[in-house]
Amino acid sequence: MRYPGWRVVIACFAMTFFGFGFGVYGHSVYMAALTMRDGSDAPRIAVSTVSAAVTVYYLTAAAIMVLISDLVARLGPRLFAAIGAMMMGVSLFLIARIQSVSDLFVAYLAMAPAFAMLTNAAVANIVGLWFTQKRGLALSVALTGGGVGGLAIVPTLVWLSSRLSFATALELIAAVTIPILLMAIALCIRLPAADEVKTRGPPDTLESHGEASSWYFQSNVSGRVLINQSANPFADRVTP
Repeated sequence: MRYPGWRVVIACFAMTFFGFGFGVYGHSVYMAALTMRDGSDAPRIAVSTVSAAVTVYYLTAAAIMVLISDLVARLGPRLFAAIGAMMMGVSLFLIARIQSVSDLFVAYLAMAPAFAMLTNAAVANIVGLWFTQKRGLALSVALTGGGVGGLAIVPTLVWLSSRLSFATALELIAAVTIPILLMAIALCIRLPAADEVKTRGPPDTLESHGEASSWYFQSNVSGRVLINQSANPFADRVTP
């Protein structure tokens, strides 16, 4: 754990925690709130309309994932991840204020880049800067945050919504959690120094090093999201 790359893994764990917690598992709560509107004066939105917005959301996120490698290289991993976290915060506040169908699509389109910049493709590119040996272990630890996020965020949101309104609960959770994510990114994510790159060891025999590896992760993740999520966005999600 002395190797600073493991601190990057911790930050990536936080990224997937919130990225999947809000960007995948949270949709069941959003749909229930938007289609039922219990205790709210806002008009109900049809289930089919919300489902269409979710499908557009996943398709947009999948398209953005193709650009993740170039964006990380151009912006740097810290700024890239911070933008994703801020976009997630903006999208959550927009979802809390949805009053019409146009608001719905604007909010979900705002969340699409946040999801793409906080989950699998982004984590693979950021972790890949630090690890050639033990890359599989590092990615496994980082991506475990997605499942933990689903277990923690959704029950908390449901519990708070039962005591407050859905909008207030979502805004409260966003106001508390997004600064925590930004702090983790600021403290833990950075580019490796020249001497730290040397400590990574030789490339794993089953993984190429460089653009081919980045494209491998992007294409697999984008394909899985595009096919699985858009086909049935509210299918049973046990693991991300």
